[in-house]
Amino acid sequence: MEDNQQHPTALGIETRLQDDTTGALRDELLQRFEQEISGLQHRMNSGVTPHEYERLEALQKAYRAAGAVISETWKQLRDAAA
Repeated sequence: MEDNQQHPTALGIETRLQDDTTGALRDELLQRFEQEISGLQHRMNSGVTPHEYERLEALQKAYRAAGAVISETWKQLRDAAA
């Protein structure tokens, strides 16, 4: 594919982020991820088995990674639109 051709949108969320000029969707998603991370931390602090702790920790890591992807994707889409 040549550089001057537009890449197809791979995911519906990408389309929604592209249309999110104010960052409202981005912020909503990031807030939801933070709420999930907080809930997982609460469960971890309440006392769980080592195996469950590792599982919850992995979920936290996944939410953080998803948040980073959402933020970076939104930023790149904004830069491309400018």
